[in-house]
Amino acid sequence: MRKLLRLTSAAEFLPVLLVSLMALFTGLALLGASAWLVASAALMPPLYTLALGITTVRACGIGRAVFRYGERYLSHRMAFRILTEIRLAFYDAAARCLPLRSGPARQGEFLHDLMAGADDLRDFYVRALLPITAIATITALTTWLLARVLGPFALLLPVLGLVRLRLAILGRHTDERERRARDAAYRSALLDAAGGANELICAGAGPAAQRLAAPANRLLAGDLRLAQGDARRDAMANLLDAALLLVLFALLICRVTADELSGIDLCVWFLVLQALLAEFRNLPEDVRQWRRSLAAAKFLPDRAAGRETHPAATSPGKSPLPDSTLLLEAQDISFSYRQGQGILQDLSFHIARGQHTAIVGASGAGKTTLSRLLLGVWSPDGGTLLLEGQPYASLPASAIHQAIAALPQGSVLLSGSIREN
Repeated sequence: MRKLLRLTSAAEFLPVLLVSLMALFTGLALLGASAWLVASAALMPPLYTLALGITTVRACGIGRAVFRYGERYLSHRMAFRILTEIRLAFYDAAARCLPLRSGPARQGEFLHDLMAGADDLRDFYVRALLPITAIATITALTTWLLARVLGPFALLLPVLGLVRLRLAILGRHTDERERRARDAAYRSALLDAAGGANELICAGAGPAAQRLAAPANRLLAGDLRLAQGDARRDAMANLLDAALLLVLFALLICRVTADELSGIDLCVWFLVLQALLAEFRNLPEDVRQWRRSLAAAKFLPDRAAGRETHPAATSPGKSPLPDSTLLLEAQDISFSYRQGQGILQDLSFHIARGQHTAIVGASGAGKTTLSRLLLGVWSPDGGTLLLEGQPYASLPASAIHQAIAALPQGSVLLSGSIREN
């Protein structure tokens, strides 16, 4: 939750909240004033007695349009600024660890976080926190005004709001992590098939298509289960809305028959309550968006930690390293992808300035792994790498990238069997 709240400041969020409250308030006021005007006009009073109602309707109509436009403008500007920061944070994190040691599955998770996860984080304020706060505030105000007419029965209104929130919170028994895992598995299979598209065109895409269909079907089935559960709970909540509206309307009619309320006031309250309960129908989706944002925030990287602030960083074209005869040196380096599965062990060598060096070995011996260590993509599990006498750990990434470049061979290995490849 702290990560979500750090995405924007109070100075940016409060004006959006104020404009959203005004848009919702003027919308309810427009319906109430329209109901008063129509009901009053039905009694055929002198025209001048309706002047205030006519003016109020016009003012509320213009005000709702202005505030709604202001809400859209301010909230979308805030949302897209947040989206920019989030995606830059994911790009920074990817730049620090790509290519990924854990293989294609981890790449699928990165792609999910960059696309769906970033969108969920972007929508937290606009489609979760903002509408829930606005509806809660207007509900409290309406309950206070309704209590003057119905007394303690007015508390049924906030109780319904809490019941709706509770249904939405308890509704999703499937963890958002499972949703992320299904989407990541599908994206990994898609990346794998896309990377070897040329080979599949030549050799046949049957096995790859079957492998791609399985995670796609799991993703579709999971999303369908969630959607069906949400639809059932939303239908139940809508029935509760209709029941409460009928109960409150019956109580208001009783006040009219007891001469405690006029027929005009009855029309006003009926339309206002109907409009407010229509806003309640958005609460389940707002809560689901809240939960998706909380789940996505767990994987949001801290962008500040990813910024290169090393004092030794210099402008392109100027080497930050001292002149040295030994250009590159490895001292007892070791590396493994998984515990107990060592790729490099106690490897030592040095390369002098002006020397040409070839790294030769069988497939799987660790040539590509060593190249990535030398490029600074990964850090060795043990030992030390030195560039012109300075350990990699003491150098900024920009210095390593200036000194060493790679031109990789464009080969594709699908995550299938040897026969399929």
